[in-house]
This record gives sequence, C-alpha cells and structure tokens, in this order.
Amino acid sequence: MDMNNMGGGQTTFFDENMLAGFQAQNQANNQQKKNTLVIVDKNGINELDLSSHTDAVYSFGRKSDNSIVINSEIVSGHHGEICISNGVFYIKDNNSSNGTYIAYGPQFYKAEPGQYYGGDNKDMIIRLGTNKSVGEIEAVLMLYDNDAASGTWRTYNLHDGDNSIGRAEDCDIKIRNVAVSRYHAGVRHMNGEFYVFDNKSTNGVFVNGIKIDKPVRLTDKDIFTILNTTFIFSAGKLFYRVNPEGIALNLKNLNKDVPAKGGKKTILDKVSLSIGANEFVAIIGGSGAGKTTLMTAMSGFDTQITGDVFCNGINLRENFQTLKNVIGFVPQQDIIYENITLKKMLYYTAKLKMPEDTTKDEIFKRIHDVLEMVELLEHQDTYIRRLSGGQKKRASIAVELLANPGLFFLDEPTSGLDPGTEQHLMHTLSRLSKEQEKTIIMVTHTTNNIHLCDKVIIMGYGGRLCYCGAPSGIKEFFATDDIVEVYDKITSDTKGWETRFKQSGINKLDEGLGTNSGKEIKPKKASSLNQLSVLIRRYVTLIKNDIGRLMMIFLQPILIGMLMALVAEKGIYEKMFETRSILFALMSAGIWMGLFNTIQEIYKERVILKREYMANLKLPIYMLSKYIVQAVIAMIQAVILVAVFVLIKGKPQCGGVVMGSAVFEMMITIFVTVYAAAAFGLLISAISKNGDRAMTIAPFVLIIQLLFSGILFSLDGVTEKISYVTFSRWSMEALGSTNDLNSLEPVGEEEARKAEEEAKEKQDELIASCNDAIASMQDAYDETINELQDTIEYYSVYANDPQTFEEYESEPMTVEAPEDDEEEEEEEVDEMFVRTKSHMGKCWGFLFVVTFLFAGVSIAVLTKLKDEQR
Repeated sequence: MDMNNMGGGQTTFFDENMLAGFQAQNQANNQQKKNTLVIVDKNGINELDLSSHTDAVYSFGRKSDNSIVINSEIVSGHHGEICISNGVFYIKDNNSSNGTYIAYGPQFYKAEPGQYYGGDNKDMIIRLGTNKSVGEIEAVLMLYDNDAASGTWRTYNLHDGDNSIGRAEDCDIKIRNVAVSRYHAGVRHMNGEFYVFDNKSTNGVFVNGIKIDKPVRLTDKDIFTILNTTFIFSAGKLFYRVNPEGIALNLKNLNKDVPAKGGKKTILDKVSLSIGANEFVAIIGGSGAGKTTLMTAMSGFDTQITGDVFCNGINLRENFQTLKNVIGFVPQQDIIYENITLKKMLYYTAKLKMPEDTTKDEIFKRIHDVLEMVELLEHQDTYIRRLSGGQKKRASIAVELLANPGLFFLDEPTSGLDPGTEQHLMHTLSRLSKEQEKTIIMVTHTTNNIHLCDKVIIMGYGGRLCYCGAPSGIKEFFATDDIVEVYDKITSDTKGWETRFKQSGINKLDEGLGTNSGKEIKPKKASSLNQLSVLIRRYVTLIKNDIGRLMMIFLQPILIGMLMALVAEKGIYEKMFETRSILFALMSAGIWMGLFNTIQEIYKERVILKREYMANLKLPIYMLSKYIVQAVIAMIQAVILVAVFVLIKGKPQCGGVVMGSAVFEMMITIFVTVYAAAAFGLLISAISKNGDRAMTIAPFVLIIQLLFSGILFSLDGVTEKISYVTFSRWSMEALGSTNDLNSLEPVGEEEARKAEEEAKEKQDELIASCNDAIASMQDAYDETINELQDTIEYYSVYANDPQTFEEYESEPMTVEAPEDDEEEEEEEVDEMFVRTKSHMGKCWGFLFVVTFLFAGVSIAVLTKLKDEQR
C-alpha cells in the first residue's frame, strides 16, 4: 500500500516487510500514544507520525522497498529496522556500510549489527552514517519522540554574529533552568563557519560529550548539551529540546578492595547494573553488604574503586568536577546549621551553589519552590533547631534541591524516624522522582515502605549484587512471601544468589554502548570574593543567633580582667616579679580565650563542610572567612581584657616601644596572642573528628604553652629551643618589653633598706663572735707555750746540756670587717625583655607567621575530606 509522500519525494512509507506478530499489540498502543520520527538530512526536516500506521516493524534505507525511504548516499540500501512494541521504541542496524550511531547522553555510540537498542520508553537520537561528516556527504539524523516525554524539538535559524543561549530574557535561546547562567553560551557565525563557545558559565558546555574551554567549530549533526538541554547543529540551524528524562546511570564492574590481615578484602564485587531516569531506588542488605560503599561509588565521591559509572553516557569519574554540579548528596547526618532560620540557611546555600549572576528575586523564588516541594513552606522563618527530625531531613533535601540536581543520593534518610514520619518522607521522595524528574537513590535498613520505590537493589555480604529490579519481583525471585527471609537467604548463600541473579537477565546492562572519555576540563571556578562574602555573612549570622556563645565571647575578657585586677597589688608596674606575674596571667588568658573560641568550630560543621567542598567550595576561602571573623573577635576581646585591667589598676608608667602608648602595645600583643591561639584551635578542630577528642587536646596544649613560656621555669638547652616554637614565649617577651621589666627593681625600695640594715647587724655580730673566739684561742696558745718551755728546761738540766729558749711572743690576731667593694657589679639584663623595636617586631612577626602557618596546615588536613568514609 503506497502511503502519502512525506518528504517531497525523499521519504516514503510502504506497508511491506511487516511483522504480523506485533500488529495487534501496536494498534492498541497507538490509540493512546503518538510516536513521532523526525528525520533531518541535507534536504530538510521530515516529521513522520508512526502511530498513524499499522506497521509493527519499519524498515528504513535508500532502496524504494523500505517502509521509510531515505535518499542519501551515506545510507545503505536496507540500512536497518525500527520496531515499536508496547509503546517502546527499538532500532536495529542491518550491517550497514556506514553504521548506525545511537546518542546516549551527548555522545554517539556505534550500534552492533543485528542487535536491538532502546527499550526504555524514552526518546532517542540516531545518526545514520559516519560519526562525522565526510566531504559533501552529510550524516542523517533520526529523532524519535514518545509523547510520554514532555519535551518537544524546536528549531532556531542561526544568524550572523553571536547567537546567545542562557537564562536571561534577552537571550536568543532561553533556557528556564536555575542552574543555567544568564548568558551561558553562544554560537558564533563567522567566515561561513559556526563555533559554539562557553561564556564563562558555572556549569559548562559539552560538545559530543566533551566539556569545552574554548570555541569549538561545529560540524554537521554535532550535538552539544547545556545541562538538560540538547542541541543538534545542522545546515545553519539548531534543533534543541529540554530533556525531561532526567539522569540514568549505568554501572560497569564496580569493584573495591581494602587492606586486610593477610592481604586484601573485597567490599564491592564487580557490580554491574542499570538505573533508569527518574527512578526511585532503594539499596538494602545486611551488615557488611557494601550498601554505602556502592552508593558512594556510583555517586563518584569514592575515588578508590575500579570500574565505570556513566551518567547519561558520560563517564562520571573522568568528568566528575563538572558532573558533580548535577548531583545531590544527603548524608546520614543533617547538612544544615541549627542556629539559623530555614529561609536564611537556604539563601546562603543558594548564593554558594547557584550561578553568580542569579538575582535575589530568582533566589527567593527558587527557595519558595523548593520549600513547596518538601512541604516546609510554612516553616521558612522557623529556626532549624526547632524543627522535628523528619522536618530536618526534608530541610537537608531542600538544601540539595536548590541547584536543581538531576541525581540524588541519600544515606539512610529514614534512620531514627518514627514509622509515620518515615512513610511521609518516602512518599515525598517518590513524588520528587516523578514530578520533579529526579533520579533518587537511597540506602536504607527498613523495608516497610520499599513498595514505593521503582527499583530495589539487594546487596549480599562482600558487596555482591543479589538482586536489582522492581519491588514486586523480589518475592517471586527469592521464592518467599516474607522479605525478611530474603536477608536470611542471601546471608547463607550470597554467592549462589549472585549467580542466580546474573543468569536471570533481570536488569541486564547494555554492554553494547561504550564511552568517549575525552579530556576532562576543570569547570569554571566559583568567584572567591563571592564565596568569601557569603561565608563571612553566614558565620556572623550563626554567631549572632547563638546567644550563649555571644555572651561568652564578651563576658570572658570582662570577668578575667576584673579577677586579675582583684589579685594584683597596688603599684604592680614598679615591682618586677609581680609585674611579670600579672603579664603572664594576661598572656595565659589570651591563649585560653583563643582556644575556647575555635576548638569546636570546624568539627561541628564537618559534614556540611564536606558536602560544600565537594560542590566547589574553596577551602582556602573557607578558612579565610573563619580567620577574618576570628580576627575581629580577637581584637574585641584583647581591647576589653586590657582596658578593664588598666581602668582598675592603672596604666604602665613607661611608654611603648614601637608606639607612644604601652597600653595600646599591650592590646596588640594580646590580640595576636588570642589570634594565634584561635588559629591553633582551628587546626585542632580540623584534625579532630569529634568534640570529645578536641576538648581532650585543649588542656594539653595550654599546659605546654605555660611550661615553655620561660616564666615558670628557667629553660636551658633543649627546653629553651622548644620554647622558641611556642607562641606563649613570644607573647610574654613582647609584654615584658613593653612594660620594661629589665628596668624594674626585683623588690621594693623599703624592703631593700630593711634587708640591708638586718644584714649589717648580722655582720657585726658575726665579727664580734669571731674576735672573741680568736682571743680565747690566743690565751690557750700562750699557756701551752709556757708549759712546753718548762719541759724543755727540765730536760736540759737533766741532760747537763742547758738549752736556751728564746721567748716567743705571738702577735695578737684580730678579724676585721671586709671592706666595701668600690666597683659595683655590672647589672644583668634579661634578653627576653630587651626593649627595642626590632625585638618587638620579631615577637609580633612570629605570632602572625605561626597564625597563618596553622591556617595552611588546617587546609592541608581538610583536603582529605573527600577521602573520608562514613
């Protein structure tokens, strides 16, 4: 039967080569659906309504006996076949000369001859002929539309100059998507050629699956994509359509091994599966089954895997930096701050995630829409800490919805929720997958509501895939009416059920499609200034809303200053030891306040930071925002602490070393001390993964600073060298130099006079005692000599040898008082407190250097966030 000529003699229908077995089925289906095939070749565009014919199988090619005749030299005589069964489109290549290429995402893949492709009830783009234009011969495009999809193809005639594409109203081609920049991209017609270029957009442009960073010349039938909008270039025209199908996933041989005793342990075992667009998928299984491992692998956040993940045909691992902008990830812990209203929280997040040229009105409209999606609109002005557990989980989902991602991952979103709240959340997720065209994948331990899912993935021990299919098929596949028994079955025979599933053909992965990996181009980085502004404002808002913390920031220096003034004696600036003690107390207070300000700062928002970092947050900017706010806090605390003490006890009598005011110099020294301690607190908080560990480290750090400050103990050798790397020593040196400790008397004047008089009296008493002792010794000596002389005379007479002894008279001995030393000993000068500008500069400089050194180490530590596992 000769049908009407649809293409000016170029494309004709015939009722030959039909398969009768599909006729009745197809006729019933065509009464409900409209199946349209658009053919684009060098002669123009032809739209064919397949639903108006009774053919179940349509042959196409260059010869006239085909159902669809395409007069193109690149098309074979009997090029291939199209089959529509149950409203589903299939296409097969009949071993054609130039091949049939199927668009999967923004890339074309060659179809294997004799194999049917399609079967997912979605629209398709097919290229007949070579993958590129060859000389004067142009490839032919076939665009299949199923009216189950809401997108329609539009045509735009390219003019000379730049043809703008974006979200702005004055763009030539407008795309209504919040993730599209206002002037996102364009096509430039120049010297007879057409070039597509990225106009410094946030989310980029892909040409034939490869992200571009410079203008790329378009050849006939090239495909480029901007988020969910597909463009086809042909003969000076753009055919484009907003794709409603969302994101589909293909997993190929995902595998992960981890070190274990005696070798390696497999926790994900060569998992391959397909997840259709807009499907709501649950991953279940027992402990050690690799549920979370699988989800983090398919989301691209785990880089320690082998195998491939394809998002609409694009290799996720090789293009992760760009594709992560279309991925939403909600961890088990809520990714929201407590001390802020829901609307304000979403506003700051939108400023970080959405394109920088998004207006405030557009942001608030998006927030309104997102809150409606998760049914929290009435709570937009409520502080998040006052929301229930289920509402907080939906608020976390709202955070991720702001950037309009097409792919959503949730880690145990129903954990800790009561049955009613859990069911409500599951209904919300199911609705989002269909109404908002999201592919949602979650890990869960509960099975009460998995019937709401489109697909269930069941993992066995060791990361083995035991089932992937519809919830309704679980009981039939495992031959049980109780899903709890499924856990027992896969636990007792994991490998057996893995084998049965592979042999069943359920959810068989299409191995015919490959990938064009290309070269990954890093996405345009977000503006550092914009991120810094948003982070500072959010940080200040969080502190302002935390009344308890705010009171501690301002009350601490007041109370400490008053207590120090209470224990200090009058005239402390005249006595070296007491002045040094009070300066030591000031330094210790500064270190304590700095540590207290920040030691819990990073760990408590670690989950939020990890998610924002994976979504293009710059860690140096994050740390800089903390440093700027903490600098202001440190300055306020230093001024209050010193001012309170000076107002009560008075100011030093000496002037400053560098500046005229010693008080001002003390404020600066306390400021850099608090600042350095705060920086060290941020480092501890970055290292610590829980608050208990951070608070355990704090006292140890404080003790080290006090011990090696050079005040409590005399430091020599190794201990002195250690003290040079503590900021307490340099703070103490700066304070001592400002207060000129070397010029102060070790004790007071009155005490020195009294001590001198007492020493003189004791000296006189000692001399008198010594003289008395010497006189007694002289008497005893004289008596002994006399007795000796008598004895000698006796023996002289007795021996008839007279001996004459000369009389011996000894000189009297006396002890005289020591003469005063006329030369005064040279006064010792403590090198710690040298009063020079260079010494003050060295002290302050060291404190600033270690402050920003701590920042660098903190950033290096936080870069490991992406490698952390739950």
